Amino acid sequence: MERTGESLNFLGFTLRYDRDRYGRNRRYLNLFPASKPVERFKDKVWTLTGSGYGRPLKDALEQVSRLSGGWKQYFDFGYPRKCFRDLNWFVLQRFKNFLQHRSQRKCKPQRQA
Repeated sequence: MERTGESLNFLGFTLRYDRDRYGRNRRYLNLFPASKPVERFKDKVWTLTGSGYGRPLKDALEQVSRLSGGWKQYFDFGYPRKCFRDLNWFVLQRFKNFLQHRSQRKCKPQRQA
């Protein structure tokens, strides 16, 4: 258990009290994935999509899908929407890079004659 300021990191989650969004004198418990599990997830995705050369796309998709499905099941408590959006963007960028590096030649657009 690690306590930083007004937040508490426990079992991969960050728990903290935030102010009410509507300006009332209430506080609510905000629960979302901590930064360490997010970085570990990104590292695992990075290794699974590291090089597109010599690896079938289907295998990489299955492995990342299995990893992200399990990660989503564990961290689907509280308010993980922003974290999930950021990770989704990261995975899309990694697969874009994965597909761009499958060929040894650079992609050149067709010239219009």
